[in-house]
Amino acid sequence: MLAWSGLPLAMEKAAIRAYQAVGRPIARPITNCRYSPSCSVYAMQSLDEHGFWGGNRRIAGRLIMCSPVGWAIDQFKDEEQPRAETKDPG
Repeated sequence: MLAWSGLPLAMEKAAIRAYQAVGRPIARPITNCRYSPSCSVYAMQSLDEHGFWGGNRRIAGRLIMCSPVGWAIDQFKDEEQPRAETKDPG
């Protein structure tokens, strides 16, 4: 029987397995994964090795680096804009 303390971990692993079965085949043509193993495989390994809190910390870091949904901010500047001149109030 599953202890209450292991319930969040079991639920998270079930969600990852559901994504692997249903979501990944849909998302694969849209996204171009840059990592091997994939983030879902990495997530399962992290949870197995580091538990709920340590695994989630590593998963969050991986997803932030990956930016699968375009969360990254592009700092590209095509040309420098001149600053507006401000008048000295004094």
